[in-house]
Amino acid sequence: ALQSADAPRAGCTGALGASRFAALHTEVARARAVLGERQGALAAWREAAACAPRDPMPHREIATVLMALGRLDEARVELDRASALARGSPAGLDEVRARLDYASARWSDAARGAAAIAARFEREARRAEEAPAAAPPAEDDGALEALPAA
Repeated sequence: ALQSADAPRAGCTGALGASRFAALHTEVARARAVLGERQGALAAWREAAACAPRDPMPHREIATVLMALGRLDEARVELDRASALARGSPAGLDEVRARLDYASARWSDAARGAAAIAARFEREARRAEEAPAAAPPAEDDGALEALPAA
């Protein structure tokens, strides 16, 4: 069975295979979250973050679990850490921040975040509409028929 104990404890950053251990912790965290084991998921996400200190994703997920536990101030710290690591606002961070602002009754920040998300989706939809249509499949040139039968 996959367990966080299979990877080195905190500080595995310098360990050979740290990225593999981070991936294992990520799988454990996701499994525990599906099972509703929030504390276990939180511990596994923290281990993943320790193994991959430059990856914003574990910090985003830590923030999400902390929000579910009602620990909003701690969630904001983790989300700020994820944002600093991401150097911008990659997909997922702005949505989590808007949810956190809403949960924290920071209404104007939540509304501003939701508007920014809607604008981003609108830009993406416009780009998708403007993209050239995919080329039709090539005509069958009979190359497959030339192969000998098995």
